[in-house]
Amino acid sequence: MKTIIFSFFLLLTQPAFAVLAPLNQSIAELQDIMAGKALSEQLPASQAINSIDSVAHGYVIRTQDYQMFVEVKFLPQTKPGPAQFELIFHEPTKIQQ
Repeated sequence: MKTIIFSFFLLLTQPAFAVLAPLNQSIAELQDIMAGKALSEQLPASQAINSIDSVAHGYVIRTQDYQMFVEVKFLPQTKPGPAQFELIFHEPTKIQQ
C-alpha cells in the first residue's frame, strides 16, 4: 500500500505540460499569421496568396510576385498549456520569373 501511495505522489509532483497536437499547433500558428496586420502591411494588396509551405522554423508564403519567410519563435514555457510563440515576419523578396 505504501508503494501505491508513493507512486501516486510521484506522479502528482512531476511537471505536466499540455502541448497541442502538431496539427492543432500548426493551425494556431497559421491563424495568427493570417490574422495579423504584418502580412497585409508587407505584401501588396494586389497579391493573392498562392501557397504557404511549412519549412524549418516557420513558413514561406508565396504570391505571384513575392515570397516571405515567417519565422515561428517558440517562447519558454513557464506553466502548463499550449506552446507560446511569436511570429517574425521577414522582408518579402521579389520572385525572379
